[in-house]
Amino acid sequence: MSSYLFTDAKDEQPNLRLAIVGPEGSGKTWTALAIATNLGDRVGLIDTENGSAAKYRRDFPFKHLKLSTFAPLTYVQAIEAAATQGFDVLIIDSLSHAWSGKDGALEQVDRRAAGNKFSAWREVTPMHNALVDAIVGAPMHVIATMRAKTEYAVEQDGGKTKVVKLGLAPVQRDGISYEFDVIGDIDQNHNLRITKTRCRELDNEVIPKPGAELAETLKRWLGSGDPAPPGADPDVLERIRDLEEKLAAAGAVSLQQFSQGLRRYNVKAVADLSAADATDLLARLEAKLAQVTEPPADPDPEPAPEPAAEPSPYQIPEAVIAERQAQLDEQNKARPAGSRK
Repeated sequence: MSSYLFTDAKDEQPNLRLAIVGPEGSGKTWTALAIATNLGDRVGLIDTENGSAAKYRRDFPFKHLKLSTFAPLTYVQAIEAAATQGFDVLIIDSLSHAWSGKDGALEQVDRRAAGNKFSAWREVTPMHNALVDAIVGAPMHVIATMRAKTEYAVEQDGGKTKVVKLGLAPVQRDGISYEFDVIGDIDQNHNLRITKTRCRELDNEVIPKPGAELAETLKRWLGSGDPAPPGADPDVLERIRDLEEKLAAAGAVSLQQFSQGLRRYNVKAVADLSAADATDLLARLEAKLAQVTEPPADPDPEPAPEPAAEPSPYQIPEAVIAERQAQLDEQNKARPAGSRK
């Protein structure tokens, strides 16, 4: 019998995934803060723009984390830290650096390539996938800003070749848009044109200087679901991450294997585990670490001494034999010399 069971669809209250794409000077950071501070009370911001977001500290209440290296796994650690600290909304400003910035995916591929980029991508792709999984699984609203590039296509028109401008595309891996609920392109006049949305109320909308009104629309849409189940104890999650690092350092579990293991619990990030699932995973990791750290068996152990044989109930004790022999010897002495045998 199959273990797969279809149930009634249930819309748990989701956490928003919003992307804001635009060129320099379009107001991506300001817009992200204007929306975020109306979505939740506690806002955290990952700053990859040389600390520029801190200039808005007098305009919006938020906590600030400045990154100096943009490796995808650095973003993962920052997202997990935000989850542990209990933010309602996390702004990633900007997600483009994880792709094309210092220590980003493209730079890491170039370092590893050595003439074979296919081999390099086999190492870097799981790291970038871990970042995407962390964004999707984060237990909070996530707003990501991305730099824009102009996308073109070459077409044939009446036998002539011409270049056609298709619009703006985010500076990130192809297909990143699939991970977001709402995506908007923002222009130099701070108009946000919605290019993708799962919220019907925003379909094809153009919103000038978006902020509180857009946040209210999103909250109405998000509030239509059922409350999500409570998450795990932060101390348990921290212990899981600690064991993950120890097992990885021992070569027992790779990052990719750990991410695959989370699928057992239908989550993509540690922070999204339920209390029961986190307890189960912690027990599994502790057992795995015990196996790894257990001292190796002696290759040439001393043979164990053979146990003494238990006496048979039919065996005559030595003392009885000796006593009987002594009696026979006495009898032989008492007999005449000629009658002894």
